Amino acid sequence: MAPEGSHVQLDHKLINHNMWDIDVAPWTLTVMAPGGKAIFPQEPYSPHPDIPDYPGQVIDKKFYLPQRVLVLWSYTNLADPRWNFLRKYLVLNQDPKATNPQKIGLSNRQHWGAYLNDGTLYVKTNKYEEGATYPDGGCSFETFTNAAMLELESLGPMAKLAPNGGSCELREDWYLFDNVKAESTDESIDENVLPKVESILK
Repeated sequence: MAPEGSHVQLDHKLINHNMWDIDVAPWTLTVMAPGGKAIFPQEPYSPHPDIPDYPGQVIDKKFYLPQRVLVLWSYTNLADPRWNFLRKYLVLNQDPKATNPQKIGLSNRQHWGAYLNDGTLYVKTNKYEEGATYPDGGCSFETFTNAAMLELESLGPMAKLAPNGGSCELREDWYLFDNVKAESTDESIDENVLPKVESILK
């Protein structure tokens, strides 16, 4: 924990005490109080390489390829009003009156997720490793909610742990910010949440 401020660094470690190899991935769940909203960044926008936004725009050919993974569970309902799919962010609202759970997973190359509840913004970071194989179809972040709570879940890459002590680790960094208000719009999140996130990612 930092001597000043709210920063907490967590190092999670899995150790194989078996006598054989095991394939695993670290998975950490942060369970949040009801009544707030989870916020995840989308990957930066780029137009289709063949359809520029303005004449003469040069667009990297890599944008012919997919830029993110979005994983859905059997009970995921994208028509559920708790979801807000914005151009720059994904927002999932926790509703204590909800009768069905919701969950998605994503490959989060922006390295952060947040939860805003009653003016307090919680941000957790989990560094995405390019080229690594992630579990659940490629997820480094997941979020789940039901009537009681909402989870912000971090996942590390798949690892083969050698017997008798092989290990892997996952590092998270947590931060808290007071007096934050934001609506579920790109403009409001840009103005009120993103500057807080950028201050810790520098």
